[in-house]
Amino acid sequence: MQSSPLMDAALSAHFHIASTMPNSQKLLLINQIINGYNNVETTPNKSQDIFRYRTNTEGCGDFRRSPTDATPIDAAYTFFNATINFTRDFVSRGPMARAASVIHESVHFFDSAGGRPNDISEWYVTDAEALTLGLHTEPDRPVTEFATRYDLMNTSLSLHNPSSFAAFAQYIFFGRDTRFGAGHPD
Repeated sequence: MQSSPLMDAALSAHFHIASTMPNSQKLLLINQIINGYNNVETTPNKSQDIFRYRTNTEGCGDFRRSPTDATPIDAAYTFFNATINFTRDFVSRGPMARAASVIHESVHFFDSAGGRPNDISEWYVTDAEALTLGLHTEPDRPVTEFATRYDLMNTSLSLHNPSSFAAFAQYIFFGRDTRFGAGHPD
């Protein structure tokens, strides 16, 4: 199996698939990724039934919180196999971040294994990786929030991580590691 340097770099960065992996093993993993993207592609086709705009009050209700709770509601959030929800903060993001959010939330819609702590944000990386990518360094978070750092997760975990799908698609599209999303919303 012949692959390109761009594909190898993107697979390594976002699905932790080494270019040196035997082709038979790599092909099995790539087929899982393709299946995931097939599901991502079909999810917006259901938008009339599953996409919802949520006010802050409705978002608080979705999470059984008081509307006076100052904790911000995410710009987009999903209930597995039920709804994908967008708030007013979603429209304030740039178009690339919105596209990343739609891919991310689509993975949540069809893959129940992609929730916390396995929903590891593309910006939650080791300090060395943050410096390489021009991201802010992040303090350690509890493992109940993030199982590990994005650049330290294993392949198995990355195949269910919504951020891996969004960031990989960007890498292939732009030809470089951009990581638009919650950590890079412009």
